Amino acid sequence: VHKVSRGTAITLVERPADYVTHIDLGGEAVDSPLERLYDRRRLTTDLLFITHPHPDRLGDITAARSDFLRPGALQYVDYDWDKVPAITGEAERTAIEEFRALAALVPKGNYRGEGTFWWKHWKPDFAADTFGTDNALDDAGMFIIYTWRDFKIIIMADQEALAIDYLLSDPETAARGFKADILVAPRHGHQSGFTRKWTEVTGKPYLPSYRTAPANRLRRITTPLISPGE
Repeated sequence: VHKVSRGTAITLVERPADYVTHIDLGGEAVDSPLERLYDRRRLTTDLLFITHPHPDRLGDITAARSDFLRPGALQYVDYDWDKVPAITGEAERTAIEEFRALAALVPKGNYRGEGTFWWKHWKPDFAADTFGTDNALDDAGMFIIYTWRDFKIIIMADQEALAIDYLLSDPETAARGFKADILVAPRHGHQSGFTRKWTEVTGKPYLPSYRTAPANRLRRITTPLISPGE
């Protein structure tokens, strides 16, 4: 986990093949996570995940666009980019423009390592209609589960509490997330206390999959979830 002033930047290195998956680029990095990875390990990124296109996840994008440190492939949520300006501020719009410039340089690709990489996210239109447009980019972000041998880590975007509750009401998501060793929780705070309670049990050898969303708001959860490869 890289030291960044805000947001998240995580590198997963699989030995002995040195396959590198990088998840998010932090915000206003103290120093470049991608440069640090190369300086310390002489490694570059095979696959870069961007959980959602906000400034706190795109801070090192200049390095990512460079010829030397450019990732081999990208994975990200496909938003309707024409609609995004209406629900974002100036800083977010600038970050998205920079990300789209990176996406024009790097092909979208899938995980090719020796572990298991699984993710889901809400369709952006569903997230905006159900959870509100103020946090639509956050709530449509990725919920990632990475398994390496007998080790499991969950890495989340910045979903708000209700969006997380909806995710965990999906049986497949709950089952795959059960018994995670580490949870990298959303950076944002939450009024409901759900995410705070979740992080309290992170150190235990299991991850409870309870939910707090009202039952009458869970009836639409099946079709808007997008799985890997879709």
